[in-house]
Amino acid sequence: MENIIEVDWVNEKEYYSDYFDCDNFGWLFSARMAMLFKVNTAGRASGTLYDPNTGKQIGIHAFNIIVSRENDGFHAWLYEPMNDLYTEITKGKKLVLKNWWYKPTWNNFF
Repeated sequence: MENIIEVDWVNEKEYYSDYFDCDNFGWLFSARMAMLFKVNTAGRASGTLYDPNTGKQIGIHAFNIIVSRENDGFHAWLYEPMNDLYTEITKGKKLVLKNWWYKPTWNNFF
């Protein structure tokens, strides 16, 4: 994961709610990983965001899910392309980055 994030500059792009929002960040990151690393395991995902403390729904959001092969096997990661934060996806574990609890509902690997 760290190797991928080191060469990524998507998080340095400026967010514009009208034309370069979370969808664009997710698609751009996924496309760059395919181009740079020749992988199709950095998928673009969508899901619902919640406040991890209250459980209140915040909204719908786009992000990435990355599948990597490590020494001990395959791992899946939720990756936020707007700030380079990530967490491993583990059964039974809430996917929380900072103040957002992610619940993925859709993923596209291409």
